[in-house]
Amino acid sequence: MNTELENSPEYVNESPYDQGWMLEVQMDNVDDIQHLMRAKEYKDYVHEKNWRES
Repeated sequence: MNTELENSPEYVNESPYDQGWMLEVQMDNVDDIQHLMRAKEYKDYVHEKNWRES
């Protein structure tokens, strides 16, 4: 857990990929990382999904 957020919660919005992280994830199988989306891919995915449902 990122204890810096206790005193500076604005880091979540201002620096989400650097100082604003909330937790670390430990993977049992490092090959699973191939199935994760990058930030832009996820943004596009959410946009497309919301567009289809409207």
